[in-house]
Amino acid sequence: MVLEKFITPSFFQEDNIRSLWDYIEIYSNDSQKIQALWDHWEHWVQEEDIRQLAIIGFTHVRIPVGYWTFISQEELDFRSEYYLTGQWPLLIRCTRWLKKYSIKAIIDLHGAPGSQNGWDNSGRFTSTPFWGTGDTIQRTLDIIETLSQWVLQLESDNTTSGAIVGVELMNEAATWKLPNVGINDVKNYYLTAYPIVRKYLPADQFAVVIEMSFCFDCWQNFMSNLSEYQNVMIDLHIYQCFDYGLNQASYQTHIDITCTNQISLVTSQTLPTFVGEWSVAFKLDSGSAYLEPYPDSSQISFMGKWALSQISIYHSHFFWNFKTESAPMWDYFLGFGQWLPELPAQNASYACGGNGTLDWIPTTRYIPPLETTSVTS
Repeated sequence: MVLEKFITPSFFQEDNIRSLWDYIEIYSNDSQKIQALWDHWEHWVQEEDIRQLAIIGFTHVRIPVGYWTFISQEELDFRSEYYLTGQWPLLIRCTRWLKKYSIKAIIDLHGAPGSQNGWDNSGRFTSTPFWGTGDTIQRTLDIIETLSQWVLQLESDNTTSGAIVGVELMNEAATWKLPNVGINDVKNYYLTAYPIVRKYLPADQFAVVIEMSFCFDCWQNFMSNLSEYQNVMIDLHIYQCFDYGLNQASYQTHIDITCTNQISLVTSQTLPTFVGEWSVAFKLDSGSAYLEPYPDSSQISFMGKWALSQISIYHSHFFWNFKTESAPMWDYFLGFGQWLPELPAQNASYACGGNGTLDWIPTTRYIPPLETTSVTS
């Protein structure tokens, strides 16, 4: 629902298209290009994808959505915000597939009004993101309320009830890029958003998820009053490919960093913790990942060991991403059985100095067959 160049570079063939915003702004009067975008949203995730995730052993998915999903096209046009609304029926369809295959989901507000980081994953690539300015925080709170109301509606339908188990309040706020916004402003937003979610989604059924905003040590004892805040989780994003000093590091160095430094990032948190994003990318960050060649045998061997090391210390984790057009190190479907294991990893004892083997061990689980008639929204 939020275009990223490294996942679907086919939408970014023009140099001046850097995000969903640019695509719609440039092609707003080109019916074929706009239809291509809707075709992508219609077909990129299909029931067979969800079935394959279940076969691999995934139990949860994290679904990124933009704020434009939850407001009218009239408001978007009035504000001159270059997005298209109307994706919710596709999310309902996906939720039905998730329930069928016993997979749970967290709905993640990936793109907030004004852009919270200025990257394509927020919906708008810009050097001047302005979340926190004007009415953007209040608009974000309004979006969270609408999202919570819509999730509650899914509970009244037995084809979707129970599939959504959490709402993530905002993804990756880059406070150093935002005017007059610091980590305390993000915290205050989380504190204000929590009771809004709880008006509709009770703590015994739904988690409220906060994302780390690039600060691992900012959240000790945050929202720790259990009489006021229940079922709050923190989402950590842990990568090595964005550290340019590590691009030439040895394979063993990457594993050592995971097994010594990064494990403490997880264990030091005071809130229940999961790693909401990780990958086996180690040389190129996501900006150039779509240009990376298929891994050679040496890389495949290393990535298999490194994947097990990460899985063994992250425990609850979401791999980013399930598939791409041409970024192999970010593509679980492509790497499955080669450098990425069936889950739960049967030989995670190999990781971090263990003595297991790297042979992928298949397990047997019942997965419902794919029906010939598709689920509709």
